[in-house]
Amino acid sequence: MARFDEEIASKLDITTNEAESLRLRLQRDESVEDSTRQLVTDALVSAAEQLAKELSLCLRYHTVTFRGKRVERAMVAGGGAMRRCFWRFCRVTCPSRWSPPTRSVVWTRGRSGQ
Repeated sequence: MARFDEEIASKLDITTNEAESLRLRLQRDESVEDSTRQLVTDALVSAAEQLAKELSLCLRYHTVTFRGKRVERAMVAGGGAMRRCFWRFCRVTCPSRWSPPTRSVVWTRGRSGQ
């Protein structure tokens, strides 16, 4: 989420901590001025577009490096992956879906049963 907060901070000329607070307020649908809401949305879209471009480059690199083998599926994890604006701009050449960050973690109990 740091990249999203940096974009918001840059657009609004505020600190990243203030940007994070503002982003979280918007996620909770708290009252924010319409002009501020639009600037934050623009910043999020900009960051999501950049992230989607980077993901596309990674997929292209994989295809070239592994001699034409295409990625069958991309799984994206982390808080930013849940942003609708990310998926709107994430036009990758393979099916993609969001994955909970701890999806592949195997939780086991210790010997003491804790």
